[in-house]
Amino acid sequence: MIIVENITRTYQAKIEFDQYVPLNIEFGEKNTMEDSLMYWRTGSLTDTLMEVGIGRKSKRIYSITLVLCHHRNVVPKKHVKKKGSYSVTEGCLTFVNNSGDVMYVDEKRELTVYLGDNTIDIFWEDNEIVHCVKNENIYFFIDSNMRWIGLRIENIYKGEMSTFCKSLSM
Repeated sequence: MIIVENITRTYQAKIEFDQYVPLNIEFGEKNTMEDSLMYWRTGSLTDTLMEVGIGRKSKRIYSITLVLCHHRNVVPKKHVKKKGSYSVTEGCLTFVNNSGDVMYVDEKRELTVYLGDNTIDIFWEDNEIVHCVKNENIYFFIDSNMRWIGLRIENIYKGEMSTFCKSLSM
């Protein structure tokens, strides 16, 4: 589980949709000479995998990559059952780093992708959302234990959504 430590300033987000790597998001500039990355990975780790690049020193999020996602883990948005009333704060996340010097932290979780008309939600926990942090058109959902449990990307163009769906073999 990935625990939120703090909320920092927003970073420019670069979102890419590709037929081979469904989704890649990068936040700000990377300086791996000063801030080497560790990767938190979740999903089944075989047919569904999401990887998050986090700075070891800064503890801030640098990237989110949905590497692969089996079509059985993709559902229409109308089936979202997330409850809760939550506040929205602008910023980006930093995380508690309990991983030491390991390069990859793998946590098997059921990863579900919800498709809307121009939104994509990705959840790996089924907890109630109590707080949300917004960085441009990306929303980070946090539960009552300060765990990062999901995200939303809004304002996706039709062509981008089509590319995303094709990469999932839908």
